[in-house]
Amino acid sequence: MAKQGVAILGIYAADLAFTAQRQPNMGETLIGSRFAMGPGGKGSNQSVAAARAKPMIPAHPAAISAPSISEPGRNLRRNR
Repeated sequence: MAKQGVAILGIYAADLAFTAQRQPNMGETLIGSRFAMGPGGKGSNQSVAAARAKPMIPAHPAAISAPSISEPGRNLRRNR
C-alpha cells in the first residue's frame, strides 16, 4: 500500500517582529527595543498545521517551496 501524503506548495517568507514600549499611532514611527526574525508565509504556516495534525490524520506532510537567495532563504536551507 502506498504512503499517503500531503504536499504543501507555498511561499516561505520571513516574519519580522519588533518590540516597542507601546503600539504606534497611525503614521507614527517608534524606536524599537528588540527585533526577531522567524519563519512565516502561508506555505510555512500550513506545513506546520499539517505536521501538528499528523496524529489525527494518516498523512506525511511535505513543504515544497523555492527559497530566495536572501538571508531568510539561506537560513531555511541551513536549518531544514
